[in-house]
Amino acid sequence: MPVLIKLRQIAFRLSRSDILFWTLPLLMVLLVIGTIAQKELGIYAAQKAYFDSFITFIGPVPFPGAATLLIVLFVNMLMKFLLFSEWQMNKAGVILTHFGVLVLLAGGFTTALTTREAYMVIEEGQTTNRIEDYYQRVLQINKDGKTVLSIPHQDLKQGLKIENVDIPFKLMIDTYCFNCNIERRNSDLEGWKNAGQFMQLVPARTLPKNEENLTGIAFTISGTSEDGRYVTFDKFPKPPVFNIGAHEYKIEITRQPRELPFSLKLEKFSLATHPGSDTAKAYRSEVRVIDGQEEWKYAIEMNEPMRYKGYTLYQSSFDLSGNKAFTVLNVVENSGRLFPYIASAIMAAGLVLHMLIAGFGKRRTS
Repeated sequence: MPVLIKLRQIAFRLSRSDILFWTLPLLMVLLVIGTIAQKELGIYAAQKAYFDSFITFIGPVPFPGAATLLIVLFVNMLMKFLLFSEWQMNKAGVILTHFGVLVLLAGGFTTALTTREAYMVIEEGQTTNRIEDYYQRVLQINKDGKTVLSIPHQDLKQGLKIENVDIPFKLMIDTYCFNCNIERRNSDLEGWKNAGQFMQLVPARTLPKNEENLTGIAFTISGTSEDGRYVTFDKFPKPPVFNIGAHEYKIEITRQPRELPFSLKLEKFSLATHPGSDTAKAYRSEVRVIDGQEEWKYAIEMNEPMRYKGYTLYQSSFDLSGNKAFTVLNVVENSGRLFPYIASAIMAAGLVLHMLIAGFGKRRTS
């Protein structure tokens, strides 16, 4: 039984209090550094670098990320719970409370690794299940309105050649910048088409607020009747379009699209303003939720989000500049959303049970 003895030794070592003693200060140091870094890197980049990572760097020094520290903390508390709990009926309340703490910690870890934010823009009367990521950009090639090739911005770089069986042309990226400044083109005028004849993309310093960065590329295309050099960038209103045969191809930089497991139809958007001004006081989106054969109405208002299938949809913004109203919903996907509620219920039940057992024990003694 040497293996079992070794495993038992490892389990008892993992339950030692000195692990907690060293892990908590490291977690506090990481919290302080990550919070300070938000001013320079922005909330999203700092979150990814320090809190969602398993290992990070403080200068040239490697340092465990929050994900690693939370795993160590959870394993330590789990081993302590399993090996040193007094498994007796009169300690049932304490055991249940400690179990609730473990569930809460597991929920925090799940939330840190799985939470994703996106937004949904719906025109009044429109039905859609499409959402776009707030932070992740992609180079997207569409054929007749359908995506045939999508490349994450992390894979884009100067000199990258793009060939694919789904597209009848070749691309080469001449310039890539995660954040670009748009400047007037005064030189290197040869071969440019579309807006590239008048503007150029110049790499700029990454902005702290990730969503404010303007990602773009300059590229050369061959294999079409309109070969040449083009530019496109995030939210460019007129991205390059090529007609090849009976098909239309569009090349654009956009936020990474995803699909919800249900659809929303915006039936009515309402806006209330403060008297004597155009400042919004409250706004409300009356939507129809469509999930397979099931449909129902729901009103999404400020501070009154809709929660369904692990998604929370908040009323974020709106656009009334055109003939029809548009609503903008913030969409948060959080697989660990229910953990705090479950953990709180378990801990509350444990504390109540502990008080009942203690009170019953005192009455028996008296």
